Amino acid sequence: SSYNGVVDIALSFNGVDFAMINATYEYVPNAIVHSVSPARGPIVGTTVVTVFGSGFKNTSYLSCRFGNAVVRAHEYVDTTEIRCVAPANYEGDVVVDVTNNNADYTSSGVTYTYQEEAQIVSLAPSSGPVNGGTTVLIRGHHLSGNDVQCRFGSIVVPAAVESDEIATCVSPVVSSSGVVHVSISRNAADFSSQTMQFLYHSIITIDSVSPST
Repeated sequence: SSYNGVVDIALSFNGVDFAMINATYEYVPNAIVHSVSPARGPIVGTTVVTVFGSGFKNTSYLSCRFGNAVVRAHEYVDTTEIRCVAPANYEGDVVVDVTNNNADYTSSGVTYTYQEEAQIVSLAPSSGPVNGGTTVLIRGHHLSGNDVQCRFGSIVVPAAVESDEIATCVSPVVSSSGVVHVSISRNAADFSSQTMQFLYHSIITIDSVSPST
């Protein structure tokens, strides 16, 4: 129906005489999914995916469907934006749909890609000065992606990917020396559960050399 709004429901046993009952039915515009962000995440799930579109309604039935797996909406922002937590799934692409009533789903064809979680095996070097600027070579598995980032403690920096097993990141500036944990993300959202330690040390200064010649 092209009608939008709430109507009363009447009941008839003979098709002629109708009796009003204490119930209503609401017609709402068709929901549409335009895009999702991030568009990829680990197969273990738990990624908070923002779904952009139109016609979303803040009901108790508002849900996202990732392939065949249905999850209730994590957060309703407005009629054009909701958030859902991706469930676990196999590696590959799935279509993301939304329902307002747990019955009628969108059919927009927007996909979400499940991928293996990045793993870090080693860092080289594993230390650098607090003023940053150290190019750190990361070796591991499943490091490639469209939006790869490194996290030093709580500071996120972009990564340069050389292959699925090699990436580099430049250490950021920190305020004090000490050990931080380094992790990597393939989607700028979910960082590897496995981390490696990077030691920040004070800036090395040279006062003099002897002999000078």
